[in-house]
Amino acid sequence: MKVFELFIGKHLFIVLAFICFQAKSQNLIPNGNFESTVAPLAYDKKVTSIKFSEYWGNYSNGFLCYHSIDSNKSCGYSRVAVYNPWSKDSRSYLQNKLIRPLEKGESCYFKIMVNPDGKYYCNRFSILLLKDSLDIIQNKLIELQPTLEFNSNYFIKNGGEWELLSGYFIAQGGEQFIIIGNFYPDRKTYLKRNRRKTYSVRTEVYIDNCELYGSFIKQESTFSH
Repeated sequence: MKVFELFIGKHLFIVLAFICFQAKSQNLIPNGNFESTVAPLAYDKKVTSIKFSEYWGNYSNGFLCYHSIDSNKSCGYSRVAVYNPWSKDSRSYLQNKLIRPLEKGESCYFKIMVNPDGKYYCNRFSILLLKDSLDIIQNKLIELQPTLEFNSNYFIKNGGEWELLSGYFIAQGGEQFIIIGNFYPDRKTYLKRNRRKTYSVRTEVYIDNCELYGSFIKQESTFSH
């Protein structure tokens, strides 16, 4: 009987540990791969693949998710504008609500797939974690200190290709909203001319596979780009 109890107790501990690990290793950003969308845009009948991104659209003032279809394979992604030579400090952002608030002192790991495009590449791309959501105004700069900044030379050196960016940060506690974009004005944003053919005057960063994990738990993901 004692052997049976020990057997049950041991396996129950393993199951509970597994459940705890799963909870800690859960991606805290809902629809981080932009695959889940709602109704397509009615005004553009030629491009039926452009849809609103679920969750992101609720907090990003209706900014779009690009949901392309290639050989019957669906692939969602989105973008933010980080520089516009025709409009001073013009920006766009993506905002989403985390599945749970971050805990004070919690070590968090964030990663994202990015692909810059536009007439110029710039060195500014960051994320901002806040307790409360922001009322994002289209084309208006949010000049706040980012929670996590990426290598300032990345877009200058490697523009035009899909790459993985990642990093760690310590939560202050209570953060439940994530905002992605450029939080610096033009005077603090450095540029490099894009020699590749592009149809966009604005400097934009296409993004995909946004993942945020708490408590130092890091998982590898398979990216589609």
